[in-house]
Amino acid sequence: MRGDEVRREIRAQHEALRELLAEIDALAHEWERAGEGAEELGRRLHERGFALYERFRAHLGSEQELLEPALRRAGESGRKLARRLANEHHEQRELLKYLVARLEQQQGPTLTVVRELEHFARFLRFEMEQEEGSMLAPGLLEQSGS
Repeated sequence: MRGDEVRREIRAQHEALRELLAEIDALAHEWERAGEGAEELGRRLHERGFALYERFRAHLGSEQELLEPALRRAGESGRKLARRLANEHHEQRELLKYLVARLEQQQGPTLTVVRELEHFARFLRFEMEQEEGSMLAPGLLEQSGS
């Protein structure tokens, strides 16, 4: 896959993640306003939380398969970014294991679960912005020649 194609694919995945994050944000806000008796909202938050974690796990696989090789082909600076990305992916997979276990342990969306989803949403948005500004920067992936 050419560098510009890799960039488009990863950015499209980022956009899909952002849409799911917005949905979770709206549900969390609605859950907080509803207070007690918001079991249905809680169930939906759990479902969307699991969906987010699964989509992010799949995204990490795509980046490992598509973006890391494209970066390695983009010269020394690209190889450094590929190593950084691989390290970040390792840490992010460990975080996902922890968060999925936490979500599985909760029967309802306690305030703790809601806050964890909100914190993860901020973390993920930041990570995507950083990645788009460095690893998906125009011109970098085109250096790979493929």
